[in-house]
Order: sequence, then structure tokens, then C-alpha cells
Amino acid sequence: MSEDVKEKLRAISPAQIDRLLRPARVGLPKKGLSATRPGTLLRHQVPTRGGPADTSQPGTVAVDTVAHCDDTTAGNYVNSLTFTELCSGWTEDRTVWNKSSHAILAQVKELEATMPFPMTSFHSDNGSEFLNWPLYEYLTGRPLKVPWTRSRAYRKNDNAHCEQKNWTHVRQLLGYARFGNPELVPLLNDLHSQVWSQYQNHFRPPSSSSSGRRRMANP
Repeated sequence: MSEDVKEKLRAISPAQIDRLLRPARVGLPKKGLSATRPGTLLRHQVPTRGGPADTSQPGTVAVDTVAHCDDTTAGNYVNSLTFTELCSGWTEDRTVWNKSSHAILAQVKELEATMPFPMTSFHSDNGSEFLNWPLYEYLTGRPLKVPWTRSRAYRKNDNAHCEQKNWTHVRQLLGYARFGNPELVPLLNDLHSQVWSQYQNHFRPPSSSSSGRRRMANP
């Protein structure tokens, strides 16, 4: 490498690099964006989980959301909710519009009733769609409270089982396109409940591989 090129590399800014590489990135596979917004009100009520999840007995559930927003989180769009029982790998997915706390709660209630095992514990990340009072009251206000833990901030591996299902159950089916029409929600939920869930849970063995780290091209 010539000294002239080295000098130019030392002088270039990150913004200039992005502008120069933009044409070359057009045809590359897209990656999903993180739309997690920290929920702060319940940080002290919901403890972080110490150590790995208990997968020895059925009933340990982990949840996460996936944003179908393409390359921007601005505006309104569909989100997927992944609901995984960690012992068996049984996974259900549903979609919501804008992942409001009440929409997430409604789907959590439905999915708990759908699962073949009673829910004995609940684990989520720190997103505001989970760390909110409606969900907290639902889990703790029942005769038998469901223990609730959360991941450590910026530690995706704390929810690795569910993150992997985001790839195999959500991205492999729906890709990275933006779903900006609320009319898609009931259609996608019908697809999930009537077809995709049956296929994944009854005809495919559960996987805990690292394939969730791979990325696919936008279909």
C-alpha cells in the first residue's frame, strides 16, 4: 500500500466511508434492526437471571420480538412475538401492530393457553413491550405467581434460545421486508397458528444451533 493511500485512509471520516461504500452495499443481504426500547419502570421489580436457563423441566418460557421494519424503525410496522418453551423447544409465533403493551399481553395470554405445557417461569429482554405494568400484573397477580426474569442489558446470549428461534421461525419465513399495513396482522397470525406452528412443532426437530447468527437475503 502506497503512502498516498495510507494518508487518505488516515484522513477519511466514517461518514465519508459510508457514502463511498453505499453503491457496493446495495446488493448485499440485509440485516434486521433492533427495535428494543428500554423499559425502565420495572427494572427493580424484575430481576436479571443468574446463570443459564433451567431447561431440565417443561414450563420455562422465553419471549422476544422481531421488527419487520426493513432498514428503518421510523413509523408504524408489524412486529413478531416469539414464544419458546425451553425444555422441549416448542415455539409459537404471532404478530402485533407496533408492539403496544396491551397487544403483547393479549398474545402472551393466547400463547400461554396454546402451549402444551403449563408456564412455570417467564424470561424476556429489557424492552418496554415487556417491562410494563399490564404484563407484570398478569404474571404476578394470579394465585400461583409466575417467576419473571430479564436479560442483562446488551447481552443477547441471555436469551439465546429465543433469539435462535427468531431466525428459524421468523426470518426464514418472513425475511427482512417492511410490513407497514396493519391488515397483515390477522393474515400472518392465521398463517402462524394454522400452518407454520404445526409444521415447526410437529414435523421439524427443535434446534439450538448457532444458525440464528446467519442472515438471509430479503426475499
